[in-house]
Amino acid sequence: MRPVLFIIFLLCLVLSSPGPSAAENLPAVRLLLSNPAPYVGEEVIVTLEIRTAPRPQSAITPIWPNLDSSASAELPTPPPRLEEDQAVLVQIMQRAVRPLRSGRLPLSSAGVSIAGQTYHAQPVELRVLTLPEQGRPEGFAGAIGQVTMELQAEGRGSREIQLVLSGPAALETFPTPQAEVGANERLILLQDGTVGTAPQERTRTLRYLYLPGGNDRGRLAFRLPVFDPLAHKYVVLNAGIEHIPTWLVHSTFLLFTFLVLYLLLRSYRKSRTPRTVEEALERIIGRPPTQLCRDEIVEILRRRGADRQLLSNLAAYWQSHDAQRFAPDALRAGEITGEEQQNSQRLLLQLIRMKSWLRWLLTAVEKTIKDQLRARMAKLSM
Repeated sequence: MRPVLFIIFLLCLVLSSPGPSAAENLPAVRLLLSNPAPYVGEEVIVTLEIRTAPRPQSAITPIWPNLDSSASAELPTPPPRLEEDQAVLVQIMQRAVRPLRSGRLPLSSAGVSIAGQTYHAQPVELRVLTLPEQGRPEGFAGAIGQVTMELQAEGRGSREIQLVLSGPAALETFPTPQAEVGANERLILLQDGTVGTAPQERTRTLRYLYLPGGNDRGRLAFRLPVFDPLAHKYVVLNAGIEHIPTWLVHSTFLLFTFLVLYLLLRSYRKSRTPRTVEEALERIIGRPPTQLCRDEIVEILRRRGADRQLLSNLAAYWQSHDAQRFAPDALRAGEITGEEQQNSQRLLLQLIRMKSWLRWLLTAVEKTIKDQLRARMAKLSM
């Protein structure tokens, strides 16, 4: 029985004994890449992750891999952090790398030196891709990244303007955007500066003195061919001073003019529309109808193109008007002749409004043509 209990005790000790702690594997170094397959000239963030005890024995010196075929720049070191219940101190050191040639680029021999002892990271490899030839725009000079371009050129005449590039790319390595100025215009670069560091978004601002001449807005435009590594295609960024097309300005002006004229004409016609037969007659004959007898009014209307129907309606209107005035029973006369009077008045006003001005015009044109024919006949007879 005792041997059995002893064996059980030993098994419990083995199972309950803790495994190797994280601290026993320290220091540890890893080499990390933000993108293992970049294009030539595309920015890659190379990171050394160093894991040590909370209190390292001495200063940590990074050992970077061979980056001879790349352009690199050291980035600010972020503050260290504690992990795994405060038992591990994690420090990060980074470099922004831009490979300058395509192919396989092994990154080996990276690590750190602590207290004279070197700790190496597992080697990694960059597979650098060649930029495609298809679709490469004219003037492309190696700008790679997802960026935007905006021109701030408000105002007129000589002024200071700004061209702003933004995006998570190495904007300071981009070529200066190509400027296209109008005739007799000048553009002078005053300042070129970039704000921000990798891997965050950066902003590059180019300040210019722009001299378009006179008080004009100018015809300035900028162009920058860029390769977008995420879309795997070339993009041409354009920014310039926007101008409203001349045809649009003229069309808008004409439309506005026609609208104003239409409203004025409509208002004028409403104010000039006769409300009674007497007003309509006064406008046709040019004087109050009470100053003329009815025969004279009929003769004037006939000379101005009134047809028989119009004259007949006018005679009916006068007859119903007289019946209403002189009938012995005024009320009954009003009831009988009221509808006739309304119909006659409506018809008369309608005919005057619709036909009188046109007939006057046709009569005038006809008279002019006849006069010219008489004059020519007289010359021929001589």
